[in-house]
Amino acid sequence: MESGNITTAEGFRSAYAEIFANVGHAAEGLDDERAMLPTGCPGWTVRDHIAHITDLESILVGRSRVEHVPPEGLPYIRNQPGAFMEIGVDARRDMPFRDLLAEYRVVTAERLGRLAALTDSQLDEMGRGFFGESKVRSLLAIRVFDLWAMSRTSGARWASPAGSTVSPRRTAASGCSSGLHTSSRSASPRPPGR
Repeated sequence: MESGNITTAEGFRSAYAEIFANVGHAAEGLDDERAMLPTGCPGWTVRDHIAHITDLESILVGRSRVEHVPPEGLPYIRNQPGAFMEIGVDARRDMPFRDLLAEYRVVTAERLGRLAALTDSQLDEMGRGFFGESKVRSLLAIRVFDLWAMSRTSGARWASPAGSTVSPRRTAASGCSSGLHTSSRSASPRPPGR
């Protein structure tokens, strides 16, 4: 992986599995109040990030999307992609956090099950994404980056029950083998495979 890009189906499976586990682990320590912590994404809380992941991964495994229309005039919705993303997030805002987390677990397990059948040769096939067609490898790379960004909660703090701050845990002992390491030039961890 000299280029730093994910180049294999196994690489994508590993990145997805790591991020899903990290988000789930970090979210387990949250209660309803701490799940409402703000993030660096305007208008979204930590639980909204979990709802966002759940919604998009639900669509990707072929589940029907809930019929929902978010309120008009939300100041943080600036374009069609933003409006599209808000649907599944807003539809889950009244859901108890434990129920949202349970849905997240089911959906991410199903997504990993689907990715288990992915082969390297399929990466160069054309696939349909949320906003058009592209090679499967490009669509997966975009999702991995989005998932990684959500797992970082865009600068939000995941508060532990003791009031200290925890970040989504790294599954690799050193962090380096997963790509989540800090270089001497950057203080920000890189997404898996990057």
